[in-house]
Amino acid sequence: IKFEQSINQAEDKDEEIKKKIAEFNEWCKKEVTVYASIKNENTLGMILGGHRQKIQGRCQLLGLDATAYQNAFDKAYNEQLNKINGDRA
Repeated sequence: IKFEQSINQAEDKDEEIKKKIAEFNEWCKKEVTVYASIKNENTLGMILGGHRQKIQGRCQLLGLDATAYQNAFDKAYNEQLNKINGDRA
């Protein structure tokens, strides 16, 4: 809600959206690295679910393609899932 309010209350909405997109991109870069440290499949799935929700909401507000962002998270998820499952074998 605060995220949306900051856009709606900004004097220059276009500039605020650009700022929010930059912040979102940085958040994505940081968050996608978290997957490599997760050692539990259930935890991995829960984190991906939370990220998907946030990505959908932010992309909708910012007019971005959620699929493009989701692909990076799916890739990190699948790579770590393969490592987890490989460790069990």
